[in-house]
Amino acid sequence: MARPSPLSGRVLYGSPQVVDRYLRLRDAPDGNALMEEPYVLAMLNDVTDKRVLDLGCGDARLGDRLLSADCASYTGIDASEEMVTRARSRLGSTHLVCCALEEFAPPPGAYDVVVAQMSLHYVADLASIFRAVRRALRDPGMFVFSVEHPVITSCYDSAVADDVPERWVVASYFDRGPRVVRWLGELSIKYHRPVEDYLKHLAEADFQTVAMKEGEPTTEVDLPDVLLRVRRSVPQYLIVGARTAS
Repeated sequence: MARPSPLSGRVLYGSPQVVDRYLRLRDAPDGNALMEEPYVLAMLNDVTDKRVLDLGCGDARLGDRLLSADCASYTGIDASEEMVTRARSRLGSTHLVCCALEEFAPPPGAYDVVVAQMSLHYVADLASIFRAVRRALRDPGMFVFSVEHPVITSCYDSAVADDVPERWVVASYFDRGPRVVRWLGELSIKYHRPVEDYLKHLAEADFQTVAMKEGEPTTEVDLPDVLLRVRRSVPQYLIVGARTAS
């Protein structure tokens, strides 16, 4: 029997069943809410009266939070029609667009803040995305993004049931390009690049990196010691904050 072809992020998240599995993982007590989202929110800081663009908005739960924090406007972009449908159910008439990130062309200087939460590791041409984000931001503007940590995307041979084990095999770290992983019950394509590439592309797009975190869970979280030790053993996330350089 032929092996099924791996799916792009757009196709993967087009399935309601896959989306349900993904959202359950995001809501898990030891998932994104513990090790990724707090750092994203800290880097975004005060969004009062800011115009926000969310690249890969998913079901727009971040948009819900930012609108509650009095941002001036929120625009969510996602390639998955299923995700955009759920986002519209959550936010109603808020501006939401179903579009591949590579195809979206925002007006120059239309936003004060751009955020891309766990979406850019599905993008092959990261440099083009960063240039588009720079054009979309007015000065001074803020760009915050999170991705799977390059330690994780380098080699998925250690992957067990969509989870990160206590030890991870790092291989082919400087070989940029697509990786195939079984994720959410399907074969999917994610793109690997070293940490230095994220910073290089930011600098080339006229950004100044001002913050970087790797998703370290704090000792204050309410998790069993064994689970906390596992989550502190392997970095799962890379979270970066950058400002427009000019």
